[in-house]
Amino acid sequence: RAAADAQYPKCLEDHPTEPLVVQESVSFYDRTARSDRATEILEAALEQDPTSRFRVPLARRMKNMGRLEESERLFREEAEVNPSPDAWFLLGDHYVRRDMLSEAVEAFREAVEVAPNPPPMIVFAHADTLIQAGRLDEARKAAEELEGTPLDDLIEGRILAAEGKWEKALATFAKGILLWPNN
Repeated sequence: RAAADAQYPKCLEDHPTEPLVVQESVSFYDRTARSDRATEILEAALEQDPTSRFRVPLARRMKNMGRLEESERLFREEAEVNPSPDAWFLLGDHYVRRDMLSEAVEAFREAVEVAPNPPPMIVFAHADTLIQAGRLDEARKAAEELEGTPLDDLIEGRILAAEGKWEKALATFAKGILLWPNN
């Protein structure tokens, strides 16, 4: 441990923004019950190199620490600085987990719109969040992009269930599970 306590600071001094050095240093300080130091390392790396390779792990760390406003700020910053379906998805997921459905719907909408062919799971997340928000007509329209994918029946089943059409929902879910059995 004494050798590691001497080596990690030296590595960080020589390579403060090398992803492997930062990641391993954060892990070391977390394992040795010095999480505050681990957080400082990520914050310093992000300050010197404001990229997603440090912003996203720091946002996740802040979320795990219960510092939700800071986490939200970092996820939003990532989505705005590097707009991609994944970046907007992270923000949307953050909002869903906080039961902030209107904000989540908007983040997922951005995730769908930022790419010419968004991944089906992101379209699904957008439609599913619209369902959770009680916006079924919008969910049905959003789900049109899922036609021909295994997710089509699953989202339709969610809509039917939200409408209280239980038998139709169950039949639709059963059909969807055949297309995506490990869901």
